[in-house]
Amino acid sequence: PRRGAAGGRPASVRPLPRCAVLLVLCTACGRDAGETASDSAGSGPSITIRRTRDIDLTGDRRAERFVVLATGSRYDSLDVTLEIRSPEDSLLYTDSWDSWLYFENDDRSLLTDSVVEHRVRAQIDSILGSTSFRPGGTELTTDERMNREGMRDAIREDVAEEMWRQANRIPIDSSTPPHASEAIYAMARDSVSDARVESLVAELRDRPTFRYFAGGEATYAIAWSEEERRFVTIWACC
Repeated sequence: PRRGAAGGRPASVRPLPRCAVLLVLCTACGRDAGETASDSAGSGPSITIRRTRDIDLTGDRRAERFVVLATGSRYDSLDVTLEIRSPEDSLLYTDSWDSWLYFENDDRSLLTDSVVEHRVRAQIDSILGSTSFRPGGTELTTDERMNREGMRDAIREDVAEEMWRQANRIPIDSSTPPHASEAIYAMARDSVSDARVESLVAELRDRPTFRYFAGGEATYAIAWSEEERRFVTIWACC
């Protein structure tokens, strides 16, 4: 995750791939709100796919704006960006990935262009689909019931990453560089207190959540923390 915006809540930007096998409370958001879509095609970097949805995930009764934007010249190499913005338009969270990750386990040469386009559009459409959001306290399936250790691990790594980003003054709209992974893991082990982790587990276990698939084997769930004043990763699965 990443960080906050002036005059509002902090922002979170996702950086490193997280592969903690965690099954935690994936309960999410309250109300279903406006959803919009727009696509365009032309010459050059001609493909633009945009999806938006307004939903209150922070619990302040004001909807945040969720935006997915995919751009590029080929469906199998689009730049996909997810943003969550406050009602004042400050950046609260962002993540980005390449659409080729939707084909990581396939032989691309065996897929027709129409199959590729269909899969990419379906994946992009699903990011802000209704099943990605669940209100707090929603009854969970057996597979989704909280794995306490998994949630602790995800939160501990998230907090360590935030500490590293603040120490290194990483801008809120920039990803955490891959070379930081060892330092972040060391901070998670040595510098993030059990008390801080347990406090966040208690706060977030019943919060509304947003879960999304970022291609490959990367699926994340995030929840808004009043304690941290930002979105915190509570589930990361490879």
